[in-house]
Amino acid sequence: MLPRPGVHSQLLGTSVAKLLDAQCRLLDRLVDARLTPLRLALPSGHTINAVCSNGGVPIPPDQGATAVLCHGLGAALGFFFNNVDSLLRQNGGNFDRVVAVDWLGFGASSRPNCAAPRHPWWGDFSLCKSKFDVAEDQDVSSAATNFFIDNFDDFRAEAGIDTFTLIGHSLGGYLSARYAMAFSDRLDRVVLVSPAGLFSPLSLPTLDDTASAAPPQSVPLMLRALDTAWSANVTPFQLLRMRGLVMQDGQKVVTKLLRRRFNNRFAPETNDLIAEYLWHTTALPGSGEFAMNSLLQPVFAKGRGGVYARQPIDTMMERLPKDVDVLAVFGDSDWLAPTSEMADQFKAKAKSAGLRWQFGITPEAGHHLYIENPSYFNQQVRRFTTA
Repeated sequence: MLPRPGVHSQLLGTSVAKLLDAQCRLLDRLVDARLTPLRLALPSGHTINAVCSNGGVPIPPDQGATAVLCHGLGAALGFFFNNVDSLLRQNGGNFDRVVAVDWLGFGASSRPNCAAPRHPWWGDFSLCKSKFDVAEDQDVSSAATNFFIDNFDDFRAEAGIDTFTLIGHSLGGYLSARYAMAFSDRLDRVVLVSPAGLFSPLSLPTLDDTASAAPPQSVPLMLRALDTAWSANVTPFQLLRMRGLVMQDGQKVVTKLLRRRFNNRFAPETNDLIAEYLWHTTALPGSGEFAMNSLLQPVFAKGRGGVYARQPIDTMMERLPKDVDVLAVFGDSDWLAPTSEMADQFKAKAKSAGLRWQFGITPEAGHHLYIENPSYFNQQVRRFTTA
């Protein structure tokens, strides 16, 4: 049974049922393969939403290969509409089953309350503080990571997936790398698509490192506002939901933003379908987004800056599996792409640790390279996953 919409969701005109309907119409229009919806209950009591290309039937490990697609922050499984068909063996790909998944706390998966407990009359009251800000003796980044990857592995078991190739985008790429550290025996290969959190910021200082950070007055006002909001764990999705409540135009705003972001690459009808889907996944109550502050941090310095993991992958190389091939691929105009210095340092560390990593660039593409240049990106994945 689907959860009933709360008061805020009703005011925003959204519900899990409406999101699933938008998901179905989007994928039916843009994906040729027959996709079966999966909603699997986990031991934790939560539900993971997914779609599967083979009717949800488990494939024994000796009878076929499975690819699992995991989205990034603020997205959902429907954004892989340009990639599912290409991955399937009947279309020249290397997989007999493709599964696309909504992380716990996103999309149409369960959205547990991830806001910190609030004191009724006094104390630490916040609309934004995350429940991952746990006791001082527990690492908040690890707590947030485990929230995602432990439930994801429970989904894998419930779906009857033995071993598989994991393909994760952006924050989903970071979580995929962390999953590989904890559950490497489940993996055939890993594809990290413009992954967040791969690289350390080298010697980049944070804004509150007054000895070497860029002086606040030298940082653009927009970036200072971003730093303030990030520190308070205010997410962009909260702002969009607030706009929708006040102005009742949330889906129209998303439609315009989508058209601008992807430079009118979609036909109007397709753009409207994607925007409707994106609006519903954004407008539903915030959950997994509140892990953003626990997993990532903005770093600014003179002339340089960006968003980095609180626990960068290149500081944990000894935990990465040596027997799993990994491809990390970025767009040629990707805002998350590393500097040459960062990339060279990572490659040297990987080689020294005996890791089997490759790096690739998708031309004419930014952060959403799997959407912006799908034919080239799909070929990169095909070449990498060819036995």
